[in-house]
This record gives sequence, C-alpha cells and structure tokens, in this order.
Amino acid sequence: MTTGSGIGPCLGTMMNIPSTKCRILWSAPEPRSTFGDDICDRVLEVDERAVIIDSHVVGRKDLVVLAWKMYVEEDAEAVFCVSNKALTKRLVYELESRTVPAFGPIWDS
Repeated sequence: MTTGSGIGPCLGTMMNIPSTKCRILWSAPEPRSTFGDDICDRVLEVDERAVIIDSHVVGRKDLVVLAWKMYVEEDAEAVFCVSNKALTKRLVYELESRTVPAFGPIWDS
C-alpha cells in the first residue's frame, strides 16, 4: 500500500523480484498526469489488478479498510506501507491489531 510518490521505491523493488507475487494499492492525486503513463503502466505490469485510486476524482478513501480487504482476499503474507508518517503508523497499528504482519518505514529521526 502506498500513496503518492511512495510508489517509486515500491515499484523499483517489486520489479526486481518478479518471482514474488505482489498486489498494489496506490492512492495518488491524478496518477497518470502526475507520475506519467510509464509509471502507471509499470504498476499494472507488476499487478494487472492493481487498485489505483485517483484521490482528486474519488476523494481520500479509507486505505486501512482497503488494505485489510485486499490482504484477506489474497490470503497475503504481509502488508507493506510507504506513505506519510501518520497514515503509515495508523495502517500498521490497525493491521497489527488484527494480527496482520504489517510493515512501514521507521520514523526514529
């Protein structure tokens, strides 16, 4: 699960481990015009069923709920979150509270 430009490091990692199945939940304002067709097309190469949310069109969705739903539907091993500090902490806390292995950047500096 990532928001905005967080797709960059996530996409780079996912494209370099093609044997690992990844599902993508990405929310960003106007992703095609902001990040370009190349990035959006690469997201769909990694996950043809990627959930790409244009927050300018549909508003801000509850990404915790969407990540939980995707985790359950996919019988996933874990959820990784690259977003702002507040959302990352909330998502990791909420998912760990449901016994989901959830990971995000360490905010110690």
